[in-house]
Amino acid sequence: MPPERDRTQSDEEMLAPTVDAVRAAPADSRPSGEVVTLEEGAILGGVYRVQRRLGQGGMGTVYVVEHTDLKKRFAAKVVSSKKLSESAIKRLLNEARVTSGIDHENIVEVVNLGRQEDGTVFVIMELLEGEDLRSRLDRRFDEDPDAPWLPHDEVVAYVPQILDGLAAAHDAGVIHRDLKPDNVFLVQKDDGPVTVKLLDFGIARNLEAEGDHRLTRTGQIIGTPLYMAPEQARNMSDADGRADLYAVGVILYEMVTGAPPFEADTLFDLIVQHATEPPVPPRERRPDLPAPVESVILRCLEKERDLRFDDARALRAAWEDALRGIEPAPSRPPAPPEGALVTPLPIEPTPTSAGPPRVAIYAFVGTFVVGLIAALGFVLSGRAEPVAADPDPVSAPPAIEAPREPVAPAPEAPPTTVSRVLQTDPQGATVSRDGETLGTTPLNLEVPAGGALTVRVSQEGYQTIYVDVRGDSTERMDVALAPDGPRRGRSTTRRRVATPDEAPPATPPIQEPHRPVEAPPPPIQTTRRRSSGQILLGMDQFEREQGR
Repeated sequence: MPPERDRTQSDEEMLAPTVDAVRAAPADSRPSGEVVTLEEGAILGGVYRVQRRLGQGGMGTVYVVEHTDLKKRFAAKVVSSKKLSESAIKRLLNEARVTSGIDHENIVEVVNLGRQEDGTVFVIMELLEGEDLRSRLDRRFDEDPDAPWLPHDEVVAYVPQILDGLAAAHDAGVIHRDLKPDNVFLVQKDDGPVTVKLLDFGIARNLEAEGDHRLTRTGQIIGTPLYMAPEQARNMSDADGRADLYAVGVILYEMVTGAPPFEADTLFDLIVQHATEPPVPPRERRPDLPAPVESVILRCLEKERDLRFDDARALRAAWEDALRGIEPAPSRPPAPPEGALVTPLPIEPTPTSAGPPRVAIYAFVGTFVVGLIAALGFVLSGRAEPVAADPDPVSAPPAIEAPREPVAPAPEAPPTTVSRVLQTDPQGATVSRDGETLGTTPLNLEVPAGGALTVRVSQEGYQTIYVDVRGDSTERMDVALAPDGPRRGRSTTRRRVATPDEAPPATPPIQEPHRPVEAPPPPIQTTRRRSSGQILLGMDQFEREQGR
């Protein structure tokens, strides 16, 4: 476990060992021995004849060899033991051991290993014909720099195979810990489909082994920082398969956008980004990307591993759902209590802001790298989504819009009307609307069902009023007109016919809202809607509208 923080140490002091480890990482990943040069025809292990040099890898030189008896070709990874560190030899042998123990079509097969008399170490593997994913991505960029992402059919073909191979490794208790496009090989045989093979388990860790933990020494970071999970950068001894899922997320991001989520000029800055900064959502780089696919990728890239998918199979299922337009299921919260496995919470989407100020990030990393992961809460909090997610998945609209089609014409059709009788006391009052005379009372009016019709009622010697004739009543509307003169008039809107013994009160309380001829009720109502709407739009916009 990482050492606990000495509270007397400053952030800079606490960060110093990690800075040194990050700077040391590239040297550790390069061959620590001499480059092996074998001549054509040289024999390895007594039966493997060297045909040609294939390339230089992180742990040695790779040659094409042929079995002298079987006449079958293989690939041989060869490392000189001269000046070779013991840890490098152990890692190379570890690769052969763990890989040979996984029998899966998406993992390269190891068939033999051994040492020459001069101490040269070699591992014999199946020979693959094709190119690695790194070469394919680079070639795609050269083909179309404006759209450097892989074609859809390629992504659909490669991703499930990557995850199947990873699931097989995890089932065997093996974490890859250095998954990257260079270690994903695309095998092309004739015109058949591409088969994906995972390579280079040289720094893999066998979870079932009780030894070998010395290969990852305290303060030493092993892996490729461009694809490294935050917990690997913190050198957490309990890093598990979810670190590989983070690397898959980085690879997926690069496959669908043409660029990795994080890039920096220095290794330290790159580690800081992976540890603290949110990735730019893929759809900001490529708007046509389906929202569910983006959600899957961002969940893989969660800083807290408990927020990622549980395993490669769960990620594969979510990926297949995303291709059908289905959002991934919500993730579990970090450090879940008992029962949390069956009580999922929606995860927050990765915010698109640039994150906290740079100085604050560096101070924060000082505590972050020694295991105080809880401090990341402020980074992971952001806008609410699902990831409860984007409410507008690309593939979902057809299913949502289908039932709307028959309903859509309804609001556009002429409203259904009902007949209402407007009666006044005295009769013979003129009823008009928008300057047009409709008739005199008693008058039959066509009123929108469930709505209202505002009309002007006037008669010589009486006060002019505005009346709302409502369509939600089935009864006649009787209105008593008030004689012209101060405080004597009255206008009422009744649902029932006035009886002969009803006497109007001296003061007309209902008349006042209808008195202004130029300001009928609808404009007043509209003003109220605008006022409340400003609040709903948010204080920032409200203040702008107020000239602040």
